[in-house]
Amino acid sequence: MSINFNQENILTAALMGFCLALTVINLAPRLLVRNVNIEQVQTTITVSISGAIREPGVYELPWGTRLEDLVLKAGGLRADAEESLVNLAQPLDTGRSIFIPFYDTSDGDERFSLNEASLRELQFLPGVGEATAERIMDGRPYRSIEDLLKVSGIGPKTFSELQGYIKP
Repeated sequence: MSINFNQENILTAALMGFCLALTVINLAPRLLVRNVNIEQVQTTITVSISGAIREPGVYELPWGTRLEDLVLKAGGLRADAEESLVNLAQPLDTGRSIFIPFYDTSDGDERFSLNEASLRELQFLPGVGEATAERIMDGRPYRSIEDLLKVSGIGPKTFSELQGYIKP
């Protein structure tokens, strides 16, 4: 069978048209712009605050809230709060329990400064003997009371007992 020049042109044009049609069908979803509604859901976190705060309790706040926002919602710090131990820029997570420390201990004594207390003063702390007091002094300076956990012989239990008596 012989195909003449005119038939070849028709066949080529038909194949090119078919390819063009397939290309348009494949590109159409990408070329057509549709409006898409985006729904933003603001999740909330639940945190507890106690200690030297005017209105202790459990609060529900928007995700991304910092401690400063929680303190404001809880009525602010009391006059006897130890503000130097509170990091107001701290971001909060759901389920957290925040304790705002008092300036004075439960006995009415002033808190011991980890960076300034003498060896003898450190030995008055619960669970701290001479050897531990020396290790505390060797670990100076402390930027926060949590740095005390790096001292050998002070674990989470001892730290929780000391928390009410110390400041950085």
